[in-house]
Amino acid sequence: MKNNDKFLVPRLLYIMPTKFLDTLIHPISDTAPPNMVDAKTIVGTVVDQNYDWAVEVVNNGNLKLSDVLHDFERIYSGRKSSSSYYIPRISTDSKDKFYVDNSKFMEFLSEITFQLTEEKFTEEMYENRPDGVFKLKEDAQDFFNFKYSEIETMANKIMNVHSDNDDNRIER
Repeated sequence: MKNNDKFLVPRLLYIMPTKFLDTLIHPISDTAPPNMVDAKTIVGTVVDQNYDWAVEVVNNGNLKLSDVLHDFERIYSGRKSSSSYYIPRISTDSKDKFYVDNSKFMEFLSEITFQLTEEKFTEEMYENRPDGVFKLKEDAQDFFNFKYSEIETMANKIMNVHSDNDDNRIER
């Protein structure tokens, strides 16, 4: 291990859900052989791959579990390839964040996401409910939700722009 913190792996192992780690040890696919590693080895690999990220995760109690799992899985799965690119949801960068009004931020994200959804699904994206209200079909709604989250992450990580409603906001 590249670091001197002998407690970092146990601390990260403690906060990671067991069922999540089990999916990395025993892949869901019936054709994939189980990895010949244990949870401690998997967590140690992630710490070795991105020490600063691991430190941020164990020291910041305000992180969303979904963000931790998203990054963890991508750090671990990218261990074999330096070309695998992803945008981490948890930043170890200490640059100042730019906060914008939450309603404006959501409107911006929704508008971009809706345009992408319309391009992908065209007229096929709506279902007409019995009460006469149009609603996105399930696959269009799933696409919208995924893209919204992806675009929000890009705005946060690439442009360092955040909603003024973020849980991790630091008052100035």
